Amino acid sequence: MPTYITDCRIDWGWPARTDPERRTIEAYHPRLDDHDHTLETFAELLGRASAELPAVPIAALVDDEVDSRTLLLARDGAVTRVLVKDSSRRYSITLGQDDKVRALLAADKAALFPVDVSAHDRLVAGETRQSRALFFPEPMLAWLQAEAARLDRSLSHVVQLAWTHARTTIAALPDRDAAAPLRQSYPSAANAKQTLYFPAELLVEAEAAAARFDTSLSWVFQLALSIAAPALRA
Repeated sequence: MPTYITDCRIDWGWPARTDPERRTIEAYHPRLDDHDHTLETFAELLGRASAELPAVPIAALVDDEVDSRTLLLARDGAVTRVLVKDSSRRYSITLGQDDKVRALLAADKAALFPVDVSAHDRLVAGETRQSRALFFPEPMLAWLQAEAARLDRSLSHVVQLAWTHARTTIAALPDRDAAAPLRQSYPSAANAKQTLYFPAELLVEAEAAAARFDTSLSWVFQLALSIAAPALRA
């Protein structure tokens, strides 16, 4: 059974890159920065990107679902893998490699690739299934988890189902002021982060709604869950 990546940080050396190099990076980054890769497929694609960026050193730090962490160092199409740790013990790496790991962990991930890539851009790049880290009020997330358990489905499936039920209603709403009363709010509740997976076409729709309402993607999915709640319960 394949082991999938749960997080990655890629240092392209963005500030030092030329405009043509940045265009190459913009073509590859959306295809690397997702959760559908194994270490092997990630390294293969990173190598292809490196081959199109001659003499550019690239470092990537990858975590997977069995709690392993790997540093990948790419240059001129060649990729060196350095196992940093696994679930049982830390592996021995050189001082320079360890410094690179620490730098990647400390870096602002958004600063490593300071380009906002939309779901549409990712779809054009070939990413048909995409992940997003969303925020929900804790009571709403607890309800979502209970519904997923009751239906014996994933959280992602339930949110996708909610969007299917709510999309027509959301499309008919003229602005955020009209949408706000339909969204269940929890004024005193803390927000909890949850990563979910979606078909790219669905995310394109949701991002368009978020732009039209001038709000976040999380807000739009909270709206969809609020509208679809009666149908989901049924």
